Amino acid sequence: MQFVNSGISVTDLRKTFGNSEIIKGVTLDIEDGDYVSLTGKSGSGKSTLLYMISSLDPPSSGTIKIDKKDIYRMNEEEIHEFRNKRMGFIFQFHYLLPEFTAIENVLMPARKAGLLKEYQSYAEHLLEEFDLKDR
Repeated sequence: MQFVNSGISVTDLRKTFGNSEIIKGVTLDIEDGDYVSLTGKSGSGKSTLLYMISSLDPPSSGTIKIDKKDIYRMNEEEIHEFRNKRMGFIFQFHYLLPEFTAIENVLMPARKAGLLKEYQSYAEHLLEEFDLKDR
């Protein structure tokens, strides 16, 4: 494993449910600017891994560092700020608010933070990058 200066570094990540080990010692580094696709059979632990990396579900053991900071050593205020400002995923099932357009859904955290104008063009760029601009 090579430690990255900025990005995501996962070391010996494990997750158990009862007696079943779902995530078995995952180690990976994702550097800033990398595009990553996580594929596998249904029930293989893809979503569980993403939930742990995004700080929504703690691992049974192992570490997750984002920009050198162990996210599971953050206090409650830090973790909420991290989720709101730094984390985002595109899952196979979308959980969007149906009354809003794709751009309005993407910009929801920016609107809440009072930064709508600052992130408008970046959000448009991302939607275009993922061929979702017209949704």
